[in-house]
Amino acid sequence: MTFDPYMAPDMSTIIDNWIPLSSLINNLNRAVGQPDAYPFILSPPVIEKLSFINDLVHQAPALDKLAELEAAEA
Repeated sequence: MTFDPYMAPDMSTIIDNWIPLSSLINNLNRAVGQPDAYPFILSPPVIEKLSFINDLVHQAPALDKLAELEAAEA
């Protein structure tokens, strides 16, 4: 299965894939004596904000198409 976060309309899918990946990267860094590459915790308010932005980004093509249709009718 391939996963493209740029095409995922659901932020929970992105988060579900990001948390294990960032944990892996941080553990690899720690194993070689380096600081965490991603030293952040995604709290529920942060996830909510990220979801909002993701929703806006995925609506953009539909809004562009709607504007095209409205312009054609005018």
